[in-house]
Amino acid sequence: MREIILTNELKERILTPDNFLGKGNEGRVFKYSDSETIKIYYGIFSDYIFHSDRKPNDIELDASETYHNRILDLELRQNLIGRTSLPKGRVTLNGLTIGCILKYHDDHFPLVMHYFEDDETVLKTFREVCKSVNELTTYCIYPTDVHEQNILIEKKTNMPELIDVDGEYIHITDLPNQSDEDETYYKTMLLIINYIRLKKSNNPAMSDEEVFESINISPEFIQLLLRFNPSYEEIMELINYLSKDKILEKAPTYRLTKRPF
Repeated sequence: MREIILTNELKERILTPDNFLGKGNEGRVFKYSDSETIKIYYGIFSDYIFHSDRKPNDIELDASETYHNRILDLELRQNLIGRTSLPKGRVTLNGLTIGCILKYHDDHFPLVMHYFEDDETVLKTFREVCKSVNELTTYCIYPTDVHEQNILIEKKTNMPELIDVDGEYIHITDLPNQSDEDETYYKTMLLIINYIRLKKSNNPAMSDEEVFESINISPEFIQLLLRFNPSYEEIMELINYLSKDKILEKAPTYRLTKRPF
């Protein structure tokens, strides 16, 4: 596994406001080079990073082991994944894994900030999101918290890319896990429905559950969406259907046939 050691010199050079790119629930991201960033897990290691002369406590030791194993599991699958950039290695301090090495998305911006000019572009973009999610789940990587903040859009092509495939909401298993799969697909479905709902209606913002319960979705639609390979005409018909205010007809869970990697 590739390793970047967080020395005092590197702290002073990299962990600066000029290099700061953003933060999430678990960490802060800094520019490391023209092609890479490093994410530091400040949520756990914020004190240790600046007081590394002390012994790490049990919580920090356990977290380091968890992050190390997760990054290693993802690294072993990297060659199998073509659509999503997984961590390239770990960032360490005194031997503890306190962060990871990631691709630098200089020419991307968050989905939440993106305005699509037409429905066809929206549909193509979400089809690509679904393909990326499906590829990850095929190899037992379950992004169970897919949302607008961890999808970036490439400026020139409108192609989406999932990010944050390293945190606590990424479940990795040796064999297919139906519960994780269902949660991943459900969150992906809600992301698409919610995005379309907010873009195509004047209704006030709703929670995921309210969005789901306020739209009448046929069982056929659920199956089509979770199959991840609908045609443009099929999705356009579904988008038009979603834009109408109807009462939910509860749809059965659709299960996709899986295979271990």
